[in-house]
Amino acid sequence: MASEPSERETSRSETTECRCDERRNWLLQPVLLRLIAEKPSHGYELVDGAQAYGLADGASDTATVYRYLRRLEQDGWVQSEWETGGNGPARRVYKLTSEGQELLLAWRTSLSRTREVLGRLIRELETHSAERR
Repeated sequence: MASEPSERETSRSETTECRCDERRNWLLQPVLLRLIAEKPSHGYELVDGAQAYGLADGASDTATVYRYLRRLEQDGWVQSEWETGGNGPARRVYKLTSEGQELLLAWRTSLSRTREVLGRLIRELETHSAERR
């Protein structure tokens, strides 16, 4: 007769589920900065750009993009102006400040280091997986 899983086995199986995609928002700041550095953009363009990176895949993520944009503006990394020309309602256009450009360069350095660490980790995980087969 099969026994019930122990409390330890149950909690272990619940914690081994990878929630990796939940942690990708940390990339939203450098992605938004890069997109705005490429060209001043309004919010929906930036949501589309974030989606191209696999970020902002839904209504709640769209709200997250706008929260990040407000925070970037409050911190002085971007500035926005209302664009009123053309058809349709007025919309904010975000531009990178010189401080935002410096932050983007800092992100490049940090992400390069992170890429090295991740590369090493992936190689070690692949080696470990191959040894276990």
